[in-house]
Amino acid sequence: MPSRSTGFIRPHHPKFAMFHRLLDSAIVVFALVFAATAYDGTMKDAYWLAGLLAVLGLQVAGEITQIYASWRVYTLRQEVSELALACLVVGALLVTGAFVSKTSGQYSRVVRVLWWTLAYSGLAVERFVIRALLRASRAHGRNTRSLAIAGAGDLAQRVADRILEA
Repeated sequence: MPSRSTGFIRPHHPKFAMFHRLLDSAIVVFALVFAATAYDGTMKDAYWLAGLLAVLGLQVAGEITQIYASWRVYTLRQEVSELALACLVVGALLVTGAFVSKTSGQYSRVVRVLWWTLAYSGLAVERFVIRALLRASRAHGRNTRSLAIAGAGDLAQRVADRILEA
């Protein structure tokens, strides 16, 4: 008789991954809209283009920096560091693109700094909340994984200790 699976996320991983990317994109755009309307009082067309490029850039940078990899592999600190790197790269590319295309005058520096500060903060908080929800789910016996360690020596004990810490 097959054992009952306690995992819910694994069979639905592609859906969760797509939802996570969409949520990240929404946070970046919402941060831009908030920053632009709070400072300029309006959302200029140039900002919409910057928002679209930022979302696309974050998706590409996210693949390169592995911010969409399995959360079981990385600590929150590692994930937030990779997220910071991705945000810095995208922000730098947007500033460079605006400079090269001679459109940097259309964008307020205050809006850009506020935008990326809010976007990064929102993305970091999102990851913290998702990890907390997953931890609570695992505490109730859902979305768990089983592991067998062969051996009883020092190496096996260190592996067990490391797993328990994670």
